[in-house]
Amino acid sequence: MDTLKIITDRLIITEFNVSMAEIVHENIGYVQAVPIGDEWEVGYHIASKYTGNGYATEAVKAFVPLIMKRLNIKRIWGICRGDNIASCRVLEKCSFSLKEKCFGDYKGQNQEIYKYVYEM
Repeated sequence: MDTLKIITDRLIITEFNVSMAEIVHENIGYVQAVPIGDEWEVGYHIASKYTGNGYATEAVKAFVPLIMKRLNIKRIWGICRGDNIASCRVLEKCSFSLKEKCFGDYKGQNQEIYKYVYEM
């Protein structure tokens, strides 16, 4: 499968990374779709020196509808720790709906987990 590439005013987004359009070749983070059982989860990260600029929101908003079409899926999950307010806000700004708050294993620790879903 060819790499999905999206270019916005500020970012170049592929399935594997997010680069600043003005500074070509500087990887500032990633956005990706990850299989979870029979469904899919969006994962993303922006390097700390670039946070607070809306890059994660911009990348997720651009990426999710296109990857869902490419994967031929009707919904995709966004899962984060409950205390990760920034990540929760990214998902909410990208029209994900909070479906569940629970406790469970998150990266090897028992954490409060928020499960969001985006449906087309």
